[in-house]
Amino acid sequence: TASSRRKTAESPDDAIRKISKQPANKRCADCSGKLPTQVNLTHGTFVCMSCSGIHREFSARVKGIGASSFTEEEVQRMRQPGAGNEAVNAEYMARYSPSTERLKAPTDNSDQQLLRVWIRRKYVDKAWHQPGGGGDGTAGGGVASGGGGGRGA
Repeated sequence: TASSRRKTAESPDDAIRKISKQPANKRCADCSGKLPTQVNLTHGTFVCMSCSGIHREFSARVKGIGASSFTEEEVQRMRQPGAGNEAVNAEYMARYSPSTERLKAPTDNSDQQLLRVWIRRKYVDKAWHQPGGGGDGTAGGGVASGGGGGRGA
């Protein structure tokens, strides 16, 4: 969109919408639900409505895309190398092993109790956390670094 590039200052709300459209941010960071509508500013993730309520229970700062106005500082927060669903999950899920962990990752947001336990273990207890986890901080594109962020293999 050439016309939007000509404008030097996009609105903070437009910037957040643009970040939310990156492939990893099109699914909830915690339950993999499609098209999350909430921004978790505490952790720098995009989450669904169900997960956002649980994050609020743990005192996370959450705002709705389209329902809230964002500040330039909040946009900068979401543009940091360690923000976004891929980078945050690389760090908070770095030591998670589906084969050995008794707690299985939610596949949707239908089980509120599972989500609550999952989000507590992931963000409050930091059960699988490893700072710098999956290589955020690689200059110029850790996205296509071939390792595959812990999924599959």
